[in-house]
Amino acid sequence: MKKGKDRRKMRCLNKHSDASDLPLVHIKPHQSPRTPPLKTKKKTEPVITFPEPYDKEKQQQQLQQFIINNTEHEHIYLIEQIEHLQYQENLYPPTGLYLSTIETDITPNLRSVITDYMVRVCQNFKLSDNTLFLSISILDRFLASSMPYMVSKDKLRIISLTSVLIASKYNDVEVPPVNEIAKECNSERTDILALESIILNTLQFTLSVATVNLFLQLYFQFWKCDSIIKFMSQFVCEVALQDYGTLLFTPSDVAYSSIHLCKYIDAVNKGMTHDPDSFQSCVSKCVMHLLECVSKISRTRLIGTIKKFSTEQNMNVANTIINAANCIRSTHIG
Repeated sequence: MKKGKDRRKMRCLNKHSDASDLPLVHIKPHQSPRTPPLKTKKKTEPVITFPEPYDKEKQQQQLQQFIINNTEHEHIYLIEQIEHLQYQENLYPPTGLYLSTIETDITPNLRSVITDYMVRVCQNFKLSDNTLFLSISILDRFLASSMPYMVSKDKLRIISLTSVLIASKYNDVEVPPVNEIAKECNSERTDILALESIILNTLQFTLSVATVNLFLQLYFQFWKCDSIIKFMSQFVCEVALQDYGTLLFTPSDVAYSSIHLCKYIDAVNKGMTHDPDSFQSCVSKCVMHLLECVSKISRTRLIGTIKKFSTEQNMNVANTIINAANCIRSTHIG
């Protein structure tokens, strides 16, 4: 019997001498092994209280305490980004009121007009918000730098458009054509490229700077703001960006204070009660400055930002914030 079995095995091996010709074992789908599901631990979301006035030291303590309590949470990366932006913020402090010391030919009102024009240019070319904030930062830092010559009013428009071009090259995928930028300011293509080289060399190619919008996006994620707070804060920051006095505050202060102000406005619109006497004591100077910027924007001709945030895409927050800011000023400030 053993010899018969051995002969059958030899015949089978001779018939399938090549390994590729060996018969495959058919496994039915229901016979495939099943791996048991992995048990995942439920992540507990931390409860973060929103502090009242902006205080960098208090915020730093809050971030450090958050790291200790939530070492494995996804917000750790946000904290590292915030700390990195704060480090950049200290490297490039606010330019201050440079128009009174260096640029005597340009007034604060003219700067507001040109920044409102930059808002409309960025909207026409469908550029990102990061490009808008960076372009205005480039404009201010270039004007505040120790230039060997004075910048005249006639050159301000081409400088602003070249700043938008530089910022779009840094942030956006699709960059506005240089020819169209040149047509906007009635200049030649070579003039735009030559000025671009001058601006970049003056700034030493320093484009990676902390802007208000970068802090805003991180704070939105950190405090899990809803859509209405995001659009309201964006509107407040863009309005304040056109005001010359905003240069006295750091970008993190402006972003933090705008969220604080919009949370207050949203709470008032929802009918929540607040203590009027404690309003001025619990807010910072930056919040009061933002409130002043929003309340006076309707009395000016700077309508670029108002039109931008009066659309359904931006939840029509412009009129809501302006009316609320006027009401708050008349009630609490007088």
